[in-house]
Amino acid sequence: MFRAGPLVDGLLVVKPAPAGTKDLTLKSPGAVVSEVVILKHDSLGSGTLDPIVGAFASGGLELKFEYIATIAAWRQVDVVQVILFALVALPVGLVGAGFIIGSDGQPAGLVFGGALVALCAVQAVSTFRTRALRLRVVGLRDKTIDVKVVGKRKARQRLVDALLERTGLKPAVIP
Repeated sequence: MFRAGPLVDGLLVVKPAPAGTKDLTLKSPGAVVSEVVILKHDSLGSGTLDPIVGAFASGGLELKFEYIATIAAWRQVDVVQVILFALVALPVGLVGAGFIIGSDGQPAGLVFGGALVALCAVQAVSTFRTRALRLRVVGLRDKTIDVKVVGKRKARQRLVDALLERTGLKPAVIP
């Protein structure tokens, strides 16, 4: 999804957030540090979370809605998720399959093995079907917010819908 923002399209009117709206914050775990994207009542911000506490954003950017030129959102397979799937979930699934094969019809082995295989399948769907959200917002003077958000599909869609609505655009489904 690619949309022109209020800075480019003069017909768009920036809409203030409804009264009492809380900031929407989504965190995305990385290999070493986590990223955060914060949708405030008048702007969009991003930053890197403190690696020790993980609560304070630093080194971030903030774009006011009226200065947004373009908004792009898409989903892509995240390399970190693929590596975690290959190193953690896949071996767990294979151990589960081993329990199922070696259980000789014993219910405990079938249930335990089935649970491990199901956990592996859930992680596979999350990694390869749901994928991570990439959000790139370009603003005035080439300020660019480029973030990756993993997990919580409804929260990701809520973030994109609120961003589009506050910049005067119609909500859209992330492709």
